[in-house]
Amino acid sequence: MFGISLPVYLNPVIIGLILSIGALIIVSKYGTITMEEREFQANILQTPIEIDEQKEMTITRRYSAYLMISGVMIIVTTLIFIMAYKYKLNDRTILLYWRSLPFL
Repeated sequence: MFGISLPVYLNPVIIGLILSIGALIIVSKYGTITMEEREFQANILQTPIEIDEQKEMTITRRYSAYLMISGVMIIVTTLIFIMAYKYKLNDRTILLYWRSLPFL
């Protein structure tokens, strides 16, 4: 619209991506890791020992199940509203067409 048009390869996102990858390669190749950084890396990979590990795992599994169930409920609700809008159904006819929805 305004200004000049540049080629696709001069897009700021592409330039930023190329510069970031280049910096990562240069720093990885020529950088040095200190002894403290090596100790931190070794410490980060160890599994911590928890007193109530079984209880924590149960809570974690429960919350992940809640998240999956709520995600499915949101998708189904969205599809119901899309179908209701598509067929321009009012509140009374949504119940009549409930079983005719293609995803049920």
